[in-house]
Amino acid sequence: MENINYSLCWEDYDLVLNSLSISERDTILCIASGGENLFSIALKNPKKIIGIDYNEAQIHLVKLKIAAIQTLNFYVFVNFFGFIRCNNRLYLFKKCSSRLDNDSKRFWLDNLDKIGRGIVHCGKLEKYLGVYRAFFLRLFLSSKKINRFLSSKGIDEQRRFYNQELNNLLWRLSFKLFFSQRIMQLLGRQKEFFQYNKKKNISDYFLIKTEKYMKNISVQNNPFIHIILKGTVPIPLQGHPYLDKSNFNKLKKIVGKIILIEDDISDYIKKMKKYTFTKYCLSDIFESVSQDEYEEIIKEIANKSRSGSVICYWNNLVKRNVHTKTNNFIRLDIDPTKNADRVFFYSDFIVEKLMKKS
Repeated sequence: MENINYSLCWEDYDLVLNSLSISERDTILCIASGGENLFSIALKNPKKIIGIDYNEAQIHLVKLKIAAIQTLNFYVFVNFFGFIRCNNRLYLFKKCSSRLDNDSKRFWLDNLDKIGRGIVHCGKLEKYLGVYRAFFLRLFLSSKKINRFLSSKGIDEQRRFYNQELNNLLWRLSFKLFFSQRIMQLLGRQKEFFQYNKKKNISDYFLIKTEKYMKNISVQNNPFIHIILKGTVPIPLQGHPYLDKSNFNKLKKIVGKIILIEDDISDYIKKMKKYTFTKYCLSDIFESVSQDEYEEIIKEIANKSRSGSVICYWNNLVKRNVHTKTNNFIRLDIDPTKNADRVFFYSDFIVEKLMKKS
């Protein structure tokens, strides 16, 4: 049985929505991961939405989130999920479990400890970040200071805080140690995401990106930086797919239309019928494949899709943004001033539109 790699989807859902411009006529294929991109897309009420993941555990996670959204009210859901302390999560799971299929119910009955701690904390990456908060970050940054930083009124205040409180030797040493490739692939991410990495020192790379983010992009309402520094987010959280109370109530009515499939994306695209999807949200799946495999998947999508279809995906450590086996995709310009990626560790966000010659 696979483990849950991500409790949350570590991609900016606003960036997805802004780049794909989803309408009610669209049919969407989206990497499932932790589900947040799926839920954001569902709020646009597309004609059809399929979430796919090769990891069975991620599918079970999203199914539990769907069941909890359908069963619980907003604040009970927040407690159950793990953003707020809760003493009756196992009871709440029992209430939700009647909406789960047998395989998902069996998975969660075998993993009740994850539910007891709150499923927001059960992913490999989230546990990794939790260790950093508990054993490194707290050595030089108190909870009070973290709250002050996250409440910064503007970029100037953020920069002052970073330079005066965070940019010190202990911060840099802890970052270099904990976010090294050896520790990260042991505790944080799957090994296959590093097999094509050519960067010699990824801790330095991530430190530079973190510093640039903290000095230039607002942290105040950024759920991703809140999770990294605190392990939770402000509740309710405006604009979030389910931590915004209004969005949560909308999801209750439509989240059941999400179809979940356990499969490898490459195999699935080869099997799918032509013109099944108009929009694709592909996460950073190309990070763990060769350049040739990346180009073959893009080529297959082009062959199976109509002109005008749009794909989006991220690069992290591995450059996968140029393909020569098909020239039918045109890269779209994304205005960084209007679409700043709030998940700061990615190196590139690619949006491409299929333009077939008639």
